[in-house]
Amino acid sequence: MIFEKLIYNIESLNNCLNLEEDILPDYEKHMFQINNNDNENNEISKFVNQFQIFQYNNNIGIINENLDPNKWIEVDSFIFVYIYRLSCENKIKNVIFDYGIAKSIARLFEFYKNDLCIEFLQNDSDILEYISKQSSNVINTDMALSILRESIGFVSYNKLS
Repeated sequence: MIFEKLIYNIESLNNCLNLEEDILPDYEKHMFQINNNDNENNEISKFVNQFQIFQYNNNIGIINENLDPNKWIEVDSFIFVYIYRLSCENKIKNVIFDYGIAKSIARLFEFYKNDLCIEFLQNDSDILEYISKQSSNVINTDMALSILRESIGFVSYNKLS
């Protein structure tokens, strides 16, 4: 049911992605697949590699619900600094395209419902209303944040034991 709603609302959400005319021919290619290229052009792979270096250098350990809260804050800070760098380099959309647009939108819904634990973002219609009121930069950044968090198995602070 949620997937059908996502497909139905793709046209309205295109405005959130702020796609340019020259990207549209590639739109379908990015729609339902993950770009699994582990080359230097894949922003998700670059992030995972940078995170592994950070994880080793800072003695972070395994990312799961047993992570020390202070280490969780360190990882969260690393992710936000990384997102900021991607934003400054105008590469947020690359993360979305590497992951796949439709899958990114679906991940965004799960991120709002399960990771952020915000009471008013717990059903699809509220999330769609929220998305429609935000700028494309906000939605793109939230999508990229949710993708990068998922790529390293980063759990919500509320799920720490």
